[in-house]
Amino acid sequence: MDKIRIRWLAAVAIALALSTGGVVYAAHDKDSREATEAEYEADHPEKANPAGEEAEEEGEEDAVADPDAKGSGPVAFTVAGHSAYIDTRKLPAAPPTRRPPRQETELRETGPQGTGPAAPVQTAVTALAAPSPTVNVAGLDFQNWGAGWPPDTNGVVGPNHFVQTVNTSIGIFAKSTGARVAAFTFDDFFANSGTSECDADNGGDPTVAYDGPSGKWVIADFAWINSTKGPFYECVAVSSGSDPVASTWTFYSVPAGDGQFPDYPKFGSGPDAVYFTTNNFRHNSYVGSGVYALRRSTLGSASLQVLHVTTGSSFFSLLPANSTTAGTGPEVIASIWSGRISVWNMTPNWTTPASTTFVNTANLAVSYSSVGRIPTPGEQVDSLSPRVMNKAQLQGTSLWLSHTVVAGSTAGVRWYEVSNAATSPAIRQQGTYAPADGLYRWMPSLAVDKQGNMAVGYNTANSSNNPAIRYAGRLATDPLGTLGQTETTLIAGTGAPSTGNYNRWGDYAEMSVDPVDGCTFWFTTEYYAATGSNWQTRIGSFKYPGCA
Repeated sequence: MDKIRIRWLAAVAIALALSTGGVVYAAHDKDSREATEAEYEADHPEKANPAGEEAEEEGEEDAVADPDAKGSGPVAFTVAGHSAYIDTRKLPAAPPTRRPPRQETELRETGPQGTGPAAPVQTAVTALAAPSPTVNVAGLDFQNWGAGWPPDTNGVVGPNHFVQTVNTSIGIFAKSTGARVAAFTFDDFFANSGTSECDADNGGDPTVAYDGPSGKWVIADFAWINSTKGPFYECVAVSSGSDPVASTWTFYSVPAGDGQFPDYPKFGSGPDAVYFTTNNFRHNSYVGSGVYALRRSTLGSASLQVLHVTTGSSFFSLLPANSTTAGTGPEVIASIWSGRISVWNMTPNWTTPASTTFVNTANLAVSYSSVGRIPTPGEQVDSLSPRVMNKAQLQGTSLWLSHTVVAGSTAGVRWYEVSNAATSPAIRQQGTYAPADGLYRWMPSLAVDKQGNMAVGYNTANSSNNPAIRYAGRLATDPLGTLGQTETTLIAGTGAPSTGNYNRWGDYAEMSVDPVDGCTFWFTTEYYAATGSNWQTRIGSFKYPGCA
């Protein structure tokens, strides 16, 4: 949902009954679980928003899941790469082209979901605060670098740099000081790259990943020839090494979506590949998620190997597990939808693609209620509840996930640790962080350091408090289900989005861990310095004192 287009919020609620099945797809075009008939009802504000504020309905379009959409694959193909040496400091420092908005649909869940045990709600804060930031600097903003709302803020740390992406620009920052080294648009970055679909038509939903096992940066967004008919592409740039400032980059235009719009692409590093997922829409119909594996050994080569499968429409907004270390075994994929954490294993077979397996290994029952709009002193903004938020973090054998849920009369951050994620997934712990101070907490992103300590960043706001950026966390030794490191403010916002279709927020944030020390967390997301339309982003870092 992260394009530079103005977001069109769905006015429907969707209740998809899921069975407790096992295999979704294993080397054949078969989905063992089909969506039952979905019930659609009006998205009443008093149900979608725990505080009862009315949501705006201007320009809304219903999104529905196509019950006939089934999983498919595997499909193997190669994509030609085009390489060029680029000193990003010499690219033009100019704002992106601002194109007309495009209507969008959104799939929604409304009200209580699931039958699993209730997660503990943490309303009290501990005396021990999360560490203060060591780096705390301005990221890219709308006025100079943006092309629409929301910013779709991503950012990850590498050996010497922090790279941030927004709609539709890229910023590179020195890790040691936070000073900005370079900034440029996606179109200038891809210009004359040999990928005609991407050279001057980068459409948004930007992502950036530092693939630790290969030591390469992967920067991507999507493009299309025709926004309603396609074809559609994921534009992927791969560095030759760990320096994003001056590097040989190889550019690919990867066909995506199988003729449908490949919305909300998300990346993660797996055992032998870099993965990305998409939500595929045919106009206002959701037809399933796509899962793509980019073979690591071919990243940066003249011929990128790709394997991909799709799910049926029973599952929504899948995320590939992100690991900072190389490993063996399957890649873990996860989603949260219809009151379940669904987990898959994907094992590409690069020699015999038809033997690739994609298996639904678990559907873990959880309980939550979805949140609608988040109140601010300006316009109400979207929460993107209840979808699982960027990224799905794999640390050892545990998968960590987060999303936004109702917490009493406000919204809170729900987080989970799923143990034995690749073998016998089970929820080891979960909790909802919602201190009793009247603030809504939403748009989370979490990561886990090498000692098993977790940190989660998010926004806070209510009708009288401007959106701020905060973070909290837990040490590996804290009691299960609790965040023992209570929240610290990265920056207190001094403005909010004004009325005028600026209500798309996020659509995601990002927490990452330094690949060098395995301890330092880096977080980036959105806020406003002044009420209006000029979103800002912030970049901050911190680490727990005991991690070395």
